Amino acid sequence: MVSDFPFLFPNRKLVEFFLWQHADPPDKTKHLDYPKALPGAWDHVRKQADLLLTGAAAELFKIYLESKPRITQIKLRYTALSQRSLEISRTPDVRRVIDSLVIKNRPSKEIVPYAATLSFNKYTRYDINQYCYFWWNFNKRDGWLPEYLLPFANFILQHDTLKRHYGDLMEVSLGNLSRYETVLSLGLNPHPEDLRQQSYHELCQCYLQLVKARQANDQPRYSEWLRNVKILIACLREMGFDFEEVDSFDELKIPEIKQ
Repeated sequence: MVSDFPFLFPNRKLVEFFLWQHADPPDKTKHLDYPKALPGAWDHVRKQADLLLTGAAAELFKIYLESKPRITQIKLRYTALSQRSLEISRTPDVRRVIDSLVIKNRPSKEIVPYAATLSFNKYTRYDINQYCYFWWNFNKRDGWLPEYLLPFANFILQHDTLKRHYGDLMEVSLGNLSRYETVLSLGLNPHPEDLRQQSYHELCQCYLQLVKARQANDQPRYSEWLRNVKILIACLREMGFDFEEVDSFDELKIPEIKQ
């Protein structure tokens, strides 16, 4: 696939799929030489896009088609578009968290639990993989390179319509945020395991401040940090956190302040 942009469009495989669908190879091979578009091929692509795509996905697809991509080969890993991957593209909360984590290059095995907690529909790893493959393909196997991300993000942010849809997503995804912080920044609830890990991190920070207050013989600060430590320990135990699996807290001892 040849592009005049300094990046690849992440929805490029969706175009290839529609072209493959139109070509209808008799042996259903996933790889086709495609030196020249078949008559009616691009009309078929546009009709399928109008039928299946909505909102921001439709707008990005339209812009990609307007760039007149030169496709000389079709190489697919999927030759069917699942209903559930389409469902993801039409479910804003689920789509936004998946999109942000995909852009941050998180594997599907991490993303699947989030999709399950954000919707009554329990998406499988296959569903997530298909959605990522066709809508947000940032996979090196399919030609994407890490250096494409910044020019692609700049392109999004300089395009009024796309910025309205994807601007905050790009800013969140390009920032140095953890998975937990990324989900929170999108106004969504984090996965319970991320909440436990974040709470444990906060406990470690509080415990460090507690030790420093004791060393400085600072009673007010010591009392404040001691209260925070005890609250976090209680919360973590309620969430099922196993302190016995953490070496530094297997026998948690609160240091006493000098009187």
